[in-house]
Amino acid sequence: MQMASGLSTITSIQPSTIVWGIILTLIVVTFIISSLTGIDKGIKFLSDKMPRYI
Repeated sequence: MQMASGLSTITSIQPSTIVWGIILTLIVVTFIISSLTGIDKGIKFLSDKMPRYI
């Protein structure tokens, strides 16, 4: 729910059950990919692909 609220802050997308489901699906898919590639490779993959905010 917090991620949906943050999304609505930076875009015009309002939090709803569908938005929560999409966010949950993305989190689960990211976790599964990370798990399948192994901890070391998964963490490296996520750190390389995620945008960095400074």
